[in-house]
Amino acid sequence: MAETTLERLLRAARDSPGTDATDERILDGALSAVAAYGPARATMDDIAEAAGVGRATVFRRFGAKEAVLSRLREREVSRFLAEADRRLDAIPDMAERVVEAFTLCVRTARRHPWLERLVRTEPQHLVELLRQGDPSPLTLAREFVASRLREDHPGAVAGPGADQRLAELLIRLAFAYVMFPSELVDFDDRRRLRAFATEMILPVVTGRMT
Repeated sequence: MAETTLERLLRAARDSPGTDATDERILDGALSAVAAYGPARATMDDIAEAAGVGRATVFRRFGAKEAVLSRLREREVSRFLAEADRRLDAIPDMAERVVEAFTLCVRTARRHPWLERLVRTEPQHLVELLRQGDPSPLTLAREFVASRLREDHPGAVAGPGADQRLAELLIRLAFAYVMFPSELVDFDDRRRLRAFATEMILPVVTGRMT
């Protein structure tokens, strides 16, 4: 069976040593630049300065700013999904995995430099970022959550396409709280966020069990 894009990203993040040191410095610099100026305003000069390399090096390695940001987006998505996969595998209780997945998604997104910048200053561009690429971060996240649902909660996704629909719902709920923070629950408090996920998110999954 052919390896899916999701499987390739997870394998690469898990097993490979990654790109070379210069590329990693440039991607780290790009992350700093977009966090400081936003993806539209950040320039190749900003990226090069943050990376501590020459502008010509960035162009030689990536060719254009769009290519840098595309590679950065892929790196950050693969890192997050690989970390989520590792953490969920370490939790034996299936219900606890749902709580941890929601908690990890919300906390990571709220603290990620690029996403935090967009939520704070350009929220209209967050959806655009999540839909960029083929497959997009949203598609990869949906495939990841759907695969975990099939593995951990098959009774909740018994119908045709139910895994994809439930995965999409859970992802949209998580990002709704990233973009529009709750006025009722302090999601910066991990304990309260977990309590919210246990009370409100877990039943979305377990209530469908057949």
